[in-house]
Amino acid sequence: MADTYIWRNATSDVAVQKATISFWVKKTSSGTSQYCFYTGLTTNWSDYSFYMKFHTDDTIKIVGASGGSTLDYKTTAKFRDPTSWMHIVIKLDMTETGTDRVKLYINGVFETNYSTQTAMTGSEWYTGKTGYRQHIGYAPSEGTYSSLLLSHYIYVDGLALAPTDFGETDATSGIWKYKAPDVSAYGTNGFYLKMEDSSNMDLDSSGNALTMTTSGTLTATKDSPSNNFCTLSNLSHEANQTMTNGNNTTTWSDATLHVQGTMGMQGGKYYWEIEINENNGEYGVCENGRAYQRAPTTNYPFYFATNPGTTTTTVYNNQRTGSNSSTFTGTSHENGDVVMMAYDADNGNLYYGKNGTWENSGDPTSGATATGAIVTSIQERWGGMIVPFQGSATTSSRTWEYNFGNGYFGTTSHGETNSDSASIGLFKYTVPSGYYALCTKNIKSQGGI
Repeated sequence: MADTYIWRNATSDVAVQKATISFWVKKTSSGTSQYCFYTGLTTNWSDYSFYMKFHTDDTIKIVGASGGSTLDYKTTAKFRDPTSWMHIVIKLDMTETGTDRVKLYINGVFETNYSTQTAMTGSEWYTGKTGYRQHIGYAPSEGTYSSLLLSHYIYVDGLALAPTDFGETDATSGIWKYKAPDVSAYGTNGFYLKMEDSSNMDLDSSGNALTMTTSGTLTATKDSPSNNFCTLSNLSHEANQTMTNGNNTTTWSDATLHVQGTMGMQGGKYYWEIEINENNGEYGVCENGRAYQRAPTTNYPFYFATNPGTTTTTVYNNQRTGSNSSTFTGTSHENGDVVMMAYDADNGNLYYGKNGTWENSGDPTSGATATGAIVTSIQERWGGMIVPFQGSATTSSRTWEYNFGNGYFGTTSHGETNSDSASIGLFKYTVPSGYYALCTKNIKSQGGI
């Protein structure tokens, strides 16, 4: 959420013995403090507060302070996965005793392993008291913003609910998944933020119609618990390289940096876009886990090295036998150009274009004929999982923006409504017929894994 957060002041002095907080979250970084929510007394954050965060060691911490009483939970487990959504439910119940007053559920499973577990005393929670403010994605005591993706954030005032009121196990896959919340009453200060309406991201859908306030500007995303989209992986990036905007923006200042996408392609056809902010970079695909192996003497990826002010693009198409590069004469890449990528995993062919036109007179719909494909027979040569690839080629600072279907380059909407052949995603240019956004729904239907 960068420098943006949602907040609301409690407007009635409600004594809360029971409450429930439920939300879906997708991590975008590791090793940093990321607050999911923070509730506190505006005049005394340190002594009267309640929050949950991913700690700097990637554990989950739940902390509360009420005068002389302190709540402190820290999980033994560490949470580092940037590739998928997770569901968190915190069940608060002062009618219970000891550590049972706070129960944490992760993807429907009750968490029991803690390195620290200090119970709260007292008789009520202060989440609904006048003078208290609830923040989503921000810690006012530290001035710390979160870069997390958050969705379907729910606060229920007065009921201690189970995770099955917000999620369920898929009968086929066994994966915990979102379901419409089964909440009989949200209470005086309760709310439900779906975060689905791009024109009204902080809309309360609970029936209470509470007024929430957004500080900054929220960026809408098609990435959701119901359909997880590919991003760049923060687990495969290196020093002098940062990723922001849900790991769809990469900035680097080193000539030997590489990162791969979070989703692979073994079958089906997929499309994505890259906005080039200045030249001297590399883009393409690689075999899963080989993003670092770029040197000509190793098994490096298929990629294009763009050169400023020229029309020559070097195409590296290694076959596990050492250096094997060729050149392709196309149009030059300038600041603000949008590269179109189309990978036909059924035939192993890779196409690329710029600003609406396919290079080399390419026809991504040509199938086995591979008309104008820049690289062919990738699946035959490698046979493994193929992933999007990004590399650097200069020590000068560069920033490139990826659109895997969210409709944005960075925080700026491209303003177009082009969807894939399943009516999924938002792209700047027309998606070739039979091609799809790289996301879980499409991978499942197209045989991507």
